[in-house]
Amino acid sequence: MIKLLALLLVVANIVLFAYWQGYFAYLPGYPFWSSSDDVMLRQPLNPEKIRLLSGAQVANMPKSRIVPRMSSCLEWGGFNPADEARAEQALQGFSLGDRITQRRQDETAGWWVFLPPQGSKSNVDKKIGELKKLGVDDFFPIQEEGKWHYAISLGVFSSQDAANKRLESLRAKGVRTAQAGLRDSASQKVFMQIRDGGDAVVARVNELKASYPGTDAKVCSAPDRNGNAS
Repeated sequence: MIKLLALLLVVANIVLFAYWQGYFAYLPGYPFWSSSDDVMLRQPLNPEKIRLLSGAQVANMPKSRIVPRMSSCLEWGGFNPADEARAEQALQGFSLGDRITQRRQDETAGWWVFLPPQGSKSNVDKKIGELKKLGVDDFFPIQEEGKWHYAISLGVFSSQDAANKRLESLRAKGVRTAQAGLRDSASQKVFMQIRDGGDAVVARVNELKASYPGTDAKVCSAPDRNGNAS
């Protein structure tokens, strides 16, 4: 009996020694015995390998570079000023808030599609009613005094080919009196920049742009909330 107790004490001491040396870390189920942090604490520190850095060495260490998050941006345009409010209203359901901004660009357009001057405001209103009945929503009455007073613009383009395509589409809808011609005058285009709109907004813009001839949607760089370019 004494020999058995002595043998058990020897085995217990061996097990305890192995535990404190971290040998159980190699056995399945080791976390039930201890944690890896305990094993690390019991490992030799090798103080001879520790080196203290001088102030100059610390200053010369490479600095970590923080890469800012890039904001996705979609630019849709360019609209004539008359279509700006209508385009924004079409996106109201997405609650974009300050994530939608505007960019305005002056440009000289060489070609346009138009209805000749109608002579009076009442005639312009009547013609606009006819256009709406034919499914034409993209137009802009010319209100400035001059040669084109009371004319109705149906689109401004940078090439004759683009103007002719617009004219063909209007005539297919039944707009018989529309014309295409040169117009060497400055015009303003409005571009909407939408930041972090998501896939739903991108899909909606691609669906809407067909209703705004001459507009396109593309990836852009826009300022973030702090005014920094992304």
